[in-house]
Amino acid sequence: MRSTIALLFIALASTALAQSKPTCDTPAHHAFDFWLGDWDVKNAKGDTAGSSHIERILDGCVIFENWTSPGYAGKSFNTFGPKTQKWTQYWVDTAGTPAEMVGQFEGKNLVYSRDMIRRDGKPAKSRMTFFNLGENDVRQLVEQSTDDGKTWTAQIDLHYSRKK
Repeated sequence: MRSTIALLFIALASTALAQSKPTCDTPAHHAFDFWLGDWDVKNAKGDTAGSSHIERILDGCVIFENWTSPGYAGKSFNTFGPKTQKWTQYWVDTAGTPAEMVGQFEGKNLVYSRDMIRRDGKPAKSRMTFFNLGENDVRQLVEQSTDDGKTWTAQIDLHYSRKK
């Protein structure tokens, strides 16, 4: 009798635990999977900018970026919020500089944005778009606006090519 009760308790506890874990295996959670992989990255001039390794971690609920370039590195954690239907990116680099952006898909491209204070103390808007250019190519464009989004200036323009 005790072993039957114990087995029933274990089964109920396992079911409760499974139901309490987030499920990150939905089409919305996988929309940014085009960025997964190992990448060689060049700037807009075609010069090598760095490399990036992108993978799913934490039960598939986080897309983790590991960026490296000469003298600089950074990490980002990208998550999809089922309640908000938005993506959030948390970035930090070797200078300890954090950034948090929130975004959503526009067609097949993910557009993040945030309000920020520039190093010169002036307010600005920033947006970062990941363009899904196919199985082996991604473009990351970071732009900034100092006139409340009327005009935008490219700050970073990177092209990711999947490593062979």
